[in-house]
Amino acid sequence: MDQWESGLGSDPSGTCSPVVLRLRVEESTGTTRTIVARRFPIVLGRLSQADVPVDDPWTSAVHCLLDLHGGQIHVRDLETRRGTTLNGLAIFRQRLRAGDVLEVGTTRLIVESIAHQDGTRAAFKDTDSATPELPE
Repeated sequence: MDQWESGLGSDPSGTCSPVVLRLRVEESTGTTRTIVARRFPIVLGRLSQADVPVDDPWTSAVHCLLDLHGGQIHVRDLETRRGTTLNGLAIFRQRLRAGDVLEVGTTRLIVESIAHQDGTRAAFKDTDSATPELPE
């Protein structure tokens, strides 16, 4: 499995959020990688400049945005032609929970965990404890 991590997001203050998101990205090319994000918002899309670039011709250049609202992570479709689905349903904006499956184009993003910096976890699913986390 190819693992990928980044200081994701465009928080101008450069500070980490109180929430840590762990996603498993399964691209139609067969590539699988794990993302651990501590900064929000995060843009997913086909552009190489996206916070999470996706190698999928069915994904828009800037497809969706993951952002933090009231301590919860939400996904918002960026008015794409093909839309964004969450657990098989088309969405415009929806809260993410551990275990959710987000689809952009033919790429699947599985929410493995959402944890708080204080160590509490929201329905944590630890599938690969060797995945590196982002530096503080």
